[in-house]
Amino acid sequence: MSAQRCAFFLRGVNLGRKNTVRMADLRAVAAELGAAEVATHLASGNLLAVPPETAPPTAGAPSTAPPTAGAPSTAPPATSAPRPADQPTPPDAFALALAAALEERCGFAVPVVARGAGELRAALEASPFGAHTREADRDEAREALLFFASAVPEAQRSALDREVQVLARGGEEVWVGERHARIWYANGAHGSRLSQALFERRLGMTVTARNLRTLRAVAARLEA
Repeated sequence: MSAQRCAFFLRGVNLGRKNTVRMADLRAVAAELGAAEVATHLASGNLLAVPPETAPPTAGAPSTAPPTAGAPSTAPPATSAPRPADQPTPPDAFALALAAALEERCGFAVPVVARGAGELRAALEASPFGAHTREADRDEAREALLFFASAVPEAQRSALDREVQVLARGGEEVWVGERHARIWYANGAHGSRLSQALFERRLGMTVTARNLRTLRAVAARLEA
């Protein structure tokens, strides 16, 4: 099956004058790594692209250069075995390659988290907070999904959920899933104890957040 268009979310870029990544540069790097149908949404590091089927060399994939004359080929046959469970999918492998290429070009770390169109749409539509979250006056700029770089084991997820439920205040609601968390910041994310940094410290992995307003626009473009 050919790769589908995915969203690649950069973590912590273009925050004031810090960690500046021009969207034109982001698109150029993605294209250089073999991505197709490359586009960006806003200036906050939201890339839409079809990742290459094979991981770019910067992601640790074997070289695709032809073998030395007379040496046996180490390339897999055209009908290779199924991908091992611990081998990154094309979107995740591309996210790693993109992060490495951006760090080399920009001079600072740029973690990247990938999500397919189907997973993104499902996360948007499956609200864990009940019917009141669909009220017309609910500001989707105050509700966010926090995407995890990898799946979180159940025991770790349960411990984190207990902690953040205690930290929630002022009408905040929070839910922790296997691949993302969802937070209603009743009074805005600024100053909330339910920060992206907290999730990163507890999980020991990259976490990047986007509000629902931005994510609905990204999802619509992926599905167009």
